[in-house]
Amino acid sequence: MRVLFVTHNDGMYGSCRSLLDLLDGLRDYDVQPHVVTSKGGAFAQELQARGISYRILPVIWWIERGPVSVRRMGRIVLNLCRSIPAVDRLVRDWSIEVVYSNSSVYPIGRIVSFTNGIPHVWHLREFLGRGFDMEFVLEPALSLALVRSSAAVICNSTAAKSYYFGRGGRDRVHVVYNGVASRTRFDALAEQASGVKCNGVYTFLMVGTICEDKGQELAIEALSCLRGQGLRARMVVAGSGPESWVRRCRRLADELGIAGSVDFAGYLADPYEAYLKADCLLMCSEVDTFGRATAEAMSACLPVIGKNRGGTPELVEHGRTGFLYNTQDELVEYMRKLFENPEQGRQLGSEGWRVAKERFSNEVYASSIHEILASASRRRTSDLDPRTKHQRPGTADLRHSADSAPTLRQAPPEAKAQGQRE
Repeated sequence: MRVLFVTHNDGMYGSCRSLLDLLDGLRDYDVQPHVVTSKGGAFAQELQARGISYRILPVIWWIERGPVSVRRMGRIVLNLCRSIPAVDRLVRDWSIEVVYSNSSVYPIGRIVSFTNGIPHVWHLREFLGRGFDMEFVLEPALSLALVRSSAAVICNSTAAKSYYFGRGGRDRVHVVYNGVASRTRFDALAEQASGVKCNGVYTFLMVGTICEDKGQELAIEALSCLRGQGLRARMVVAGSGPESWVRRCRRLADELGIAGSVDFAGYLADPYEAYLKADCLLMCSEVDTFGRATAEAMSACLPVIGKNRGGTPELVEHGRTGFLYNTQDELVEYMRKLFENPEQGRQLGSEGWRVAKERFSNEVYASSIHEILASASRRRTSDLDPRTKHQRPGTADLRHSADSAPTLRQAPPEAKAQGQRE
C-alpha cells in the first residue's frame, strides 16, 4: 500500500515526532511511505536516515490568528492553488493509493486525493476555531465539510472528536492516541528512571512551545508561591517560542525574585534527557488535544500535574497517575503535595508508566492507523470494481457533505476528575 504522508514541519515538536513514530511502527506492515514536507532541517534528516522518500514542497496553511481580511484570504487561496500541481504530480509519479494528512492546518492532502480519485485520511491534532489561537480562513462549516468528506478522520483524543463532530461522532471518525515509544523503549526508560536522581532540589519540568496558551506564566507564578512558603523547588522550562514571549516569561521570573530557580533550557532534541532528571511534569496547556509531553513523561515514570482541560484528563487519571487542577491554588497545592511526599510521586509515576505502555506504545499506535489506512484502501479497490455500485470516496462525498457539515462545539469544558473536589 503506497501512502503519501503530507505534513508541515513544526521543528520536531509534537506532530512531526508523532509522524516519525508512526512511520517507524508501520515498518511491520505492507506500507510504502512517501512524504511531502514544507521544509528541510531535522525532520527531513530523520526521513533520510530511515530511507524514506520525501519531497520539500509548499504546504499552505488554511488557518490564521484572528480575523482575516478579504485580501489576505485571497492571497492564501491563490498560494494554495499554486501549490497543487507539484503535489498532484507526485501522487501520480509515486502511484499513491492513499493520502494521509498529518494535521488539520492545511487542506492540500484532501485536494490532491480528490483530483486523483483516491482515498484520504485526515488526522486532526489541534483545536481550531473561535476561542483558540488559530481559526479557519474559510467559513468553518465549509472547512469542516472538506474534512468530513475524507474516507476516514482520525482524532488524537475524544476531546478533539467531541469538539469537531459532537458526542455522537460518525462511523468514519476514529480516536487514536499518539504513540511515544516502542514497548522495548518503555522497558529501557523504566530501568533508567529507577536510578537515583541527583538534582539536589525538587525539579518541576515543562516541555513544549513557549507561548501564552501553554501556561508557562501560570507555572512560574505557582513556583513563586512554593518558594514563598519556604520550599526549595526549581523549574526547568524546555522549549522555544516567540522571543517576545520567552523574554516575558524570563522577566516574570525576575520580577518574582525566582530567576535563579527557573532554568530556560531552550529546545531539546531529546526531551528524555530532561524527563529522566526531573521529579514531576507540569502540563498547564489550555489548548492541547493530546499533549505529547504528558505521555512522554509518563513513559519516563514521571507523575504529571495537568490542567483539567482539553485532552489532558484522558491521559492523566487523577490520584492514580498524577493530579488534575482547575485553579492556580490547586496547582500550587498539588505541587506542594509532591514536593513534601516524593515517594507518592514515584508511585504515581510508576503507575503512569504502566498505563502509558498499554495505551501509548508505537505498536498500538501503528496498528490502529494501519487498520484505518487499509480500510480506506479497500474502499478504493471496491470503488474500482465495476460490479459494485459504490461511489468513489472524495467525489459525491465532497459535493454533498456540506449539507450535513458539523459545527464547532464550545471549547471542551474542564472535566471533573475522579476523586477530585469540586
